[in-house]
Amino acid sequence: MVYDNDEPILELYTTEVEADLVLDGYGEARFYNKHVAPLEECTFKVLLEVKGVGDGDGRSGVDLVAILDNGGSMTGAKLEITEHATQFLLQKLGHTDRLSIVTQAEQLCPLRQITENSRTQIANMVDDLVAMSSTNIFVGLNMAFQILNDRTLSKGRRSAIMLISDGIADAESDAPNVPFGEVPVFTFGVGSDCNPEVLSMIAAESDGGMFAVVPDLNSLNVAFSMSLAGLLGVVIEDLTLTITPINGSKIINVNVLSYHQQTKGDVVTPVTVAFGSLYDRETLKALVELALPKVDRRCAANILKILYEYRVGGEEMSDEISKNVTRMSKSTETENEEVLAEERRIEIASLMKEAKVLANALRSITVPDDASIFNTSRMDEFKKSAARAI
Repeated sequence: MVYDNDEPILELYTTEVEADLVLDGYGEARFYNKHVAPLEECTFKVLLEVKGVGDGDGRSGVDLVAILDNGGSMTGAKLEITEHATQFLLQKLGHTDRLSIVTQAEQLCPLRQITENSRTQIANMVDDLVAMSSTNIFVGLNMAFQILNDRTLSKGRRSAIMLISDGIADAESDAPNVPFGEVPVFTFGVGSDCNPEVLSMIAAESDGGMFAVVPDLNSLNVAFSMSLAGLLGVVIEDLTLTITPINGSKIINVNVLSYHQQTKGDVVTPVTVAFGSLYDRETLKALVELALPKVDRRCAANILKILYEYRVGGEEMSDEISKNVTRMSKSTETENEEVLAEERRIEIASLMKEAKVLANALRSITVPDDASIFNTSRMDEFKKSAARAI
């Protein structure tokens, strides 16, 4: 088969507003929200965005092929780590990058340009993966190399392969003897019973590859950040946002879709979101929902304070900014479009998660072989069993 099905890089036309805060020239922070809030007690949403900006025109586009092992041993927590790893990768890639997903048996999608739509579609595709009977890493690697070799667009673009597996392969899988060429292969060993020998050998044989053990979700961020640093270009390290409600405001919720660490006290104490590395052209978002207090008259009030702490070239830095909103009796202003778009993304992600929980619960329930006895009472019993399983 010839894999000349890679997508072209289309220019995404967006109207980018001026940055509210510049982080040492390597990051841009923006707020998206309504400008007016009513006098009475109300909820108010603010979308925080941080975008990585490198020197000049930015880095070259990257073509990545992710090989996802869905062999018989990749059940439970291992598949969960694989799904989170793909989500992490999708959030780190920019619109000039492309990603293809393969298993050890088939190409799930061609090299696709990373957009909001493709992010969702690829994530849903990976969420549907189930563990199969065999694992032939050799086949998956050969397919990945052929996809990169058959590209119709390759000039000026970097390429790499990422393999996520527990290293437990079939006897006929001779992965270390694949002709690697000049493409780096980054391998990630998932699960506490990971067999690192073949995975570390694959990474060592490739040009600039790296092997990392990912026994659980807590180690995922560090492992992927180290591998992506050389490809995507880290512009800011250890980025942390401390979100503090002020002047009587209270935090209802802080929602962040991309992989992160978050600490939270009660409604009046700060919420800290640790994003880690910020890559060139990467965009990170946090949607903050606040409860604003009642005020007696029209005024301009600060409702939120954000402290950005980070490192550039090993030097620790920080910047702080407050968010101001006008309080007045009447307003016809509609919700900000960027806020609505982020809410839709969060809702879709939540629905997909619930659907997966339900699907896993239903798989664990044995359906009677004799359909004739599966009457109304049995259906009610089936539904109760499903509810208990969830």
